[in-house]
Amino acid sequence: MYRPNIRVNSLIQKLVLLCFLCLAVWLAFSAARFGAANIASQALNHSIVRWQGDYAVGNHVQPEDINNAKSLISTLDTLHGDHPHYASLNASAYIWMSILQPLKRAQYLELAHDNALRSFHSRPLWTPTSASLARIAYYRDEPFSVWLSLTNKYGRYVNETYMAHVEIGFGSWQELSPQQKRDSVKYLLAGTDTGNLRAQLTPIVTVSPGKVKICRFLAATGRSSKGPCDD
Repeated sequence: MYRPNIRVNSLIQKLVLLCFLCLAVWLAFSAARFGAANIASQALNHSIVRWQGDYAVGNHVQPEDINNAKSLISTLDTLHGDHPHYASLNASAYIWMSILQPLKRAQYLELAHDNALRSFHSRPLWTPTSASLARIAYYRDEPFSVWLSLTNKYGRYVNETYMAHVEIGFGSWQELSPQQKRDSVKYLLAGTDTGNLRAQLTPIVTVSPGKVKICRFLAATGRSSKGPCDD
C-alpha cells in the first residue's frame, strides 16, 4: 500500500514541475514579445516625430524610411495586433504616410481608419485615437464633428486635441458651428503660448489648408513671432 503512494506523489511532483516549467516558458515568451513590441513602437513613434519635423522645414522623407516604418507596423501587428495602443500608433503613422506620399493617400487613409477604429473599439475614451479619427474623416471629406467633440469632452488638455482642433478647425472654418470656431481659436492661442505645444503645432499648421487663416489670426493677436508662422 505504501509504494503506490510514493509513485503517485512522485507523479504529482513531476506534473507540478512540468506546469511550472511551462508557465516559465510562457512568461519568458510573453515578456520577449512585449519587449520586442515596445522597441518597435518606440522606433515607429520616433519616425513619426522625425517626419513631422522634416515636413515642417521642407525636407523630403526618403522612401526607405517609410518602408522601414511599414516593417515596424507589421512587427507590431504580428506581436500584438489586438493591442489598442499599437493600433492607434499605427494609425498615426499611416496618416503621415498619406501626407508624405499623396499618390497613395486613399490607401494609407483606409489603413489608418482601420487601425484607429480597432483601437477606438477597445479603448473609446483614449483621446489620441479620437483625434486620429477626426483627422482621417477630415482628410476624406467625411463628417468629423463627432470625433472632434470626443477629443474636447474627454481630453481637452491632451496635445492631440490641440492639434486636431487647430488643423481641422481652421482648415474647414466655414463648416464649423460657432462653438467649434471658439474651440479652435482657444486651442490655437493656448498652443502658441506654450513652448512644447508650439513646437508640435508647427508641422500641423504646415499641413493644414487653413495655414493662411491661422497665420493671419496669430498676427492680429500679436502672436505671429512665437507661433508656427514666424518664417
